[in-house]
Amino acid sequence: LALWKIKDNLGIPGLGLKMLGFLQENIDHVAIAVNGINSKLPPMFKALGYLSGELSHFYTTHKNSKFKILDKSNKVEHPKCTDTGNKWINLNEKEIRNLDQSILNSDMYIKKSTKYFINRYLNHPFYKYYVYLNQSPISNKASLICLRFDSAKGSKVMRIVDYLGDPEILRHAGKGLNMIMNNNEVEYADFWSYGIDPEIMESIGFKLINKSSKIVVPNYFEPFVESNASILFAFKSKKKLNHKLFIFKADGDQDRPNLL
Repeated sequence: LALWKIKDNLGIPGLGLKMLGFLQENIDHVAIAVNGINSKLPPMFKALGYLSGELSHFYTTHKNSKFKILDKSNKVEHPKCTDTGNKWINLNEKEIRNLDQSILNSDMYIKKSTKYFINRYLNHPFYKYYVYLNQSPISNKASLICLRFDSAKGSKVMRIVDYLGDPEILRHAGKGLNMIMNNNEVEYADFWSYGIDPEIMESIGFKLINKSSKIVVPNYFEPFVESNASILFAFKSKKKLNHKLFIFKADGDQDRPNLL
């Protein structure tokens, strides 16, 4: 549902809704979802029984950040990532394939397999993605964190685009995140997500960007747009949601190449 286009000269009222109705009735599915919709559409989706909301945009920096993209005036105090927790383990395809997926089990409605991470990220034809394992120090659980890098104004930023596992494990992610940012001389890291408790993100030094924020944390780099953005979604399941719904930036087409 990411892109709808009706010919202007057709003059058929409600054709878009009829298309959606046809999809729901004729295509076998367990859920229908779209990540990245026009700001005018949430009321329509809600009227049709969809859950429609907005992803949260978090960002953080590290102590060695040299600000070129973010506001570098003394009046702005950017959040800094905590240096507590574990190192992250960078995984290759074989290591991901051999993972015991039971350690990644969580209360997530949208289930993703390790094969998905291999095909969606490591085998991507244009972007260079990195998949890391973050292990919990207090249980046998772990999570997968997928990221890549963007550049603008002679500065590099780190984009966390997907996550699989118990969100509570993020409380132990500060040290690994700091090391990656420092080793890659990253100005800041950002993370778009829906469903993760903001308190978890704040506990490792992330700050939420919203409409009232005076700080600009760009989302678009192809081409570079120096403004805040929003990512709206709609989701409808055929069954009652018995698990938590988590949505991340790379779900759908929100993390795709725009320039080749």
